[in-house]
Amino acid sequence: ILQGAFQVNKMWAAWAVAGIVLGAAYMLWLYQRTMFGACDNPKNQVLKDLSLREMATLVPLVIWAFWIGLYPKPYFEVLEPAITNIVKRVDEAREARKAGAPQVYEKISLPLEKSNFEADDQEMRMEESGAAAQAHSSAPVVTHSPIAPRSSFAAPLPAFRKLSEPPPSGL
Repeated sequence: ILQGAFQVNKMWAAWAVAGIVLGAAYMLWLYQRTMFGACDNPKNQVLKDLSLREMATLVPLVIWAFWIGLYPKPYFEVLEPAITNIVKRVDEAREARKAGAPQVYEKISLPLEKSNFEADDQEMRMEESGAAAQAHSSAPVVTHSPIAPRSSFAAPLPAFRKLSEPPPSGL
C-alpha cells in the first residue's frame, strides 16, 4: 500500500510512513506501561488473569485469527468478485484518462433558484405539453471542465460508462 501511495504522491506516502512509525512507537510505549509496569494498586494485585467465561470467549477468537492467517482462501473467494469488479472499473477509468476521453456529465435541468414544488409543477406542465420527452432525450453535456454550469445541477459520471447503460451491479 505504501509503495503504491509513494508512486502516486510522495508527500502522502511520507505522512503515512510517519503515522505508522509514530503509531508503532506509541503502541510499544503503551504495552510497556500496561504489561511490564509495577502494579501499584493493591486491589489489582488479587485479580485473576482470565476467568473461564473470558477464556471461552478469547480462545475461539484466537483460533479463528490463526485460521485466517494460515488458510485465508475461503475469505479470498468471498471477496474476489467484488475486488475483480473494482479493479476492472479502475483499469477502465485509467485507460479512458490515458486516451484523453473527456469527462461526461449528465445535465439535470433543475435550476438552483427554483424550489422543489416549482420544479414539480414545471415538469408536470412539460409532460402535458409533450416537451418532457424532448427534454429527457437531449444529449449529455461533454466538457473538459470539472465545474458544471451554474444554472443546473450536474453529476459527474465515469468517462467509460455510456449514459444509456444501467449502473454496474455487484457493488
